[in-house]
Amino acid sequence: LVVEDEGLIRMTILDALEDAGFDVIEAASADEAMNILNKRADRVDGDAAHENDFRDAGQKRADAEIEVTGNDKSDQKIHFLFTDIQMPGTLSGIDLAHAMAKRFPDAGIIVASGRLAAADVDLPPQAEFHSKPYSLKMIVDRLNAMSNK
Repeated sequence: LVVEDEGLIRMTILDALEDAGFDVIEAASADEAMNILNKRADRVDGDAAHENDFRDAGQKRADAEIEVTGNDKSDQKIHFLFTDIQMPGTLSGIDLAHAMAKRFPDAGIIVASGRLAAADVDLPPQAEFHSKPYSLKMIVDRLNAMSNK
């Protein structure tokens, strides 16, 4: 799952990951990504009753329903999250990373930012931080390494 609010950057990452053999789901905000994840049947708990816990990651609640486009691919298992930190909406990439780690503990997580430093970011244990600009090859290599764990 690639979450990036800047369309050109998101499309560039998608192309690189698809070229490397990954099936990619995309979202333009953490709110949209959370909505996609809430619909997943492969969550650890698999229980829609806990959907509010997942939505409230980082002690925040989305104020409005986010309409998911035809890109939700709800039958695909999500193995990785690649997310920017600062995006429009009620949730940040950090909120999303913590929610992902809670519900998908085996998922690899990469969080990126061009504005924050690693020391300023409270990440879940299995997450990695990368500063922008990053190389697409490095992102592909890190995701491949995470898939071999």
